Amino acid sequence: MQRREDPYFIPGADDDDVNGVGGSDGDGSGAVQWTRPTADRPWLRSSLPPWHLWGNTQQQSILPLGGGAVPLIATGNQLCKISYKRPDLWNWIFLAKLVSGPDTTGIGQHVTLTVHWDLTIGIGRAAIVIPDFDVFSFNWNDGAAFPVNQQIWSMQTLTPQKAFVAPPPVPPPTAIATNFPAQDIQLSTRCFLAISGLAASPVTVELSGQFSPSTHVRPDWYQDERVPEVQFAGQETAGT
Repeated sequence: MQRREDPYFIPGADDDDVNGVGGSDGDGSGAVQWTRPTADRPWLRSSLPPWHLWGNTQQQSILPLGGGAVPLIATGNQLCKISYKRPDLWNWIFLAKLVSGPDTTGIGQHVTLTVHWDLTIGIGRAAIVIPDFDVFSFNWNDGAAFPVNQQIWSMQTLTPQKAFVAPPPVPPPTAIATNFPAQDIQLSTRCFLAISGLAASPVTVELSGQFSPSTHVRPDWYQDERVPEVQFAGQETAGT
């Protein structure tokens, strides 16, 4: 039988009614009535996992114009947003895949599609904006067929040189970055399409971004003698 000193005990409930989650010890006595979400029943708060904004996939259709680009949907759109409530080191993966575009390019025609990944990270009251945290580039020309499903992905990026020099040396010294510290994260993308020669139809690209903390350990997971819904709550007590 469930102990009454258990803080998650519901008065009047049978021992197979684990706070309304429908556990059973086989005596078939049924479940308790629906109860309003409260702090001691975190599994009733939300049906969304706390990391539902940590990864996303969107498509952008880009129309070439004057060597730049006019996206058919708003540029600089937000792809991912994280509010973790505590600092951590973060890993990521970015992926861009060509979905559709002109069947072939004309002779002497060159196509360049660049994808700019803009990152904003913060801890406490401080925020850092990093335009072009990573940049992907697709190029094809001279009668080549559209490279459908061609994709570029990355789980690291290059930092800029540590000293400013004008004009910059060639090639500039860089370092590889594989993680970054943050508590709050926002990822947005900008796409630009340049076509030399004749006009062409838009190019559609699929953009995906995913983040994961290097260590995802919550104190909630070490509450012994508690039901799993308390240990692994949907909103993760004291942190999302």
